[in-house]
Amino acid sequence: MNKQKIIDISMPINEGMPVFPGDPRFKMIPFLSKSKGAPANVYTYIIGSHTGTHVDFQRHFINKGLTLKNVPFERLVGSCHVFNVSNSGNLITPDDLTGLPKPLLPIILLKTKNSKMGYSGRKRFFKGYTALGLEAAQYLVKKGIKTIGIDYLSIEEYKAKDHTVHEYLLKHNVVVIEGLELRRVVAGRYFLICLPLNIPAAEGSPARAILIEEV
Repeated sequence: MNKQKIIDISMPINEGMPVFPGDPRFKMIPFLSKSKGAPANVYTYIIGSHTGTHVDFQRHFINKGLTLKNVPFERLVGSCHVFNVSNSGNLITPDDLTGLPKPLLPIILLKTKNSKMGYSGRKRFFKGYTALGLEAAQYLVKKGIKTIGIDYLSIEEYKAKDHTVHEYLLKHNVVVIEGLELRRVVAGRYFLICLPLNIPAAEGSPARAILIEEV
């Protein structure tokens, strides 16, 4: 019997990890300590909703948009394609997506040169990461995708003024997963399990994500 390979594609959350500029940094603050006479060790976590591997919902950019409670599990749990676009420039274009599998599954994870360069493992935020261009986002929506993931902390290029890619995807009810760790993942078909924290009103949430090889 073949044992299915399970790959953790989540960024470890620890103090000093990179966050998108302006977001709160992760902190662990002792609240109770056995060494000080408390019955147990308990910490307070300070964490932003877009820390590490995380999910964006409509409310992130649309004031009356959907939150976590409105998103079905099928958007974050199911068969997916990991597609390699590591030869693209800093902005993914439709030309970079011409080799997409057919038929295309509704969940696609983009493995870019961000993974090859190991940006997710660095302590400093890297501004020159590869992002998704608007025309490529439009191309994927026309192809019927419902969830898209990418291997750095934002799917949109750094300092994008109007956040057009985020807004386009979210307005078309596409769930966005950012901060994926895809260095050890070979392009292909997998079963994705990506579970945000169960905060019903969340506009975004850190998540634990794994891939299971489909056999």
